[in-house]
Amino acid sequence: MRWEPRRSFGEKGSLTKHIDVVHLKLREHACPYCPGVAFGKKQNLLTHIDVVHLKLRDHACPYCPGVAFPRSTYHADEEPPDEAH
Repeated sequence: MRWEPRRSFGEKGSLTKHIDVVHLKLREHACPYCPGVAFGKKQNLLTHIDVVHLKLRDHACPYCPGVAFPRSTYHADEEPPDEAH
């Protein structure tokens, strides 16, 4: 096991959230479209919905004309939910 310095936080709530998400693996933010998929942070859920379900692509490659990639991986074979239209 490699040595890592201890993390410290300015607020107790940030420490609590860190322990819940990183060490206890709590996932309170469930995707309404993917059964069994949940995230520890709400922002990660929102990013997932934008990228996977709404197919938002906001990072264009400067070398590939007309091609944009999401910030994270996505399910290429999924259709966006009806509510997105």
